[in-house]
Amino acid sequence: MLDIGCSYPVEYLLFDFCLAALEGDYLDAKLYLSHSFHILGLHRSFNLMLSVIINEPLTYDKDVRELLTLLVRATEPRNAKTYLKVYGNQYERRYQIYQHEVEKMRN
Repeated sequence: MLDIGCSYPVEYLLFDFCLAALEGDYLDAKLYLSHSFHILGLHRSFNLMLSVIINEPLTYDKDVRELLTLLVRATEPRNAKTYLKVYGNQYERRYQIYQHEVEKMRN
């Protein structure tokens, strides 16, 4: 990725996919998922399951939201707060949605 001039950290692709899916931004989610599949080498069956979630808009299902929230938690960068500030308000809004989902899971 650096060879082609991209400074985006590839390990954040799945994290960003989940945040976009939780927000309901299916276009961004599809883009991040496609890149995750090709660049990170996601397993086909895992990629298929995530594709169905965003292609059939299932992101408002309680169980699906919990799954996405757990995936965000598993892929969240250590420096998420700094990362979100660098990439702007859209990411901060998505992160707030994620934090809200975490709170719902606690209750």
